[in-house]
Amino acid sequence: MSDRVKYDELRFWVLDLHYDHCRANLFDLKEHHYSKLSSLNHIATNYDDTFEHPVEELMLNVILAILGEDCPDSWQKNCREHIDRILSKYPLENLLEQLESDEKDNFKLDLKALKIIE
Repeated sequence: MSDRVKYDELRFWVLDLHYDHCRANLFDLKEHHYSKLSSLNHIATNYDDTFEHPVEELMLNVILAILGEDCPDSWQKNCREHIDRILSKYPLENLLEQLESDEKDNFKLDLKALKIIE
């Protein structure tokens, strides 16, 4: 079993990719506009089938759901479907046990923001 990506590290990767995508849009003279949804789709596609651990997939989809909080309902629905699919296979408590204490607290705060837990 390989090392798992930490939540803070994954958030950094996602935000870095989001930044790069936004900057690239500024150089594209044909489509000089910003679309958060296109950036989030780019991130989701970039990380598709990347992770070995279900908790990493869960973390990615939580990050995408939070970043897309003001995107169309279809985006949130898609993120929730991914999250629900993971949680239907792997109990949340088992996934949380894989996280270090400070990482778990931070991740649980995001789960609360999305109303996945109370």
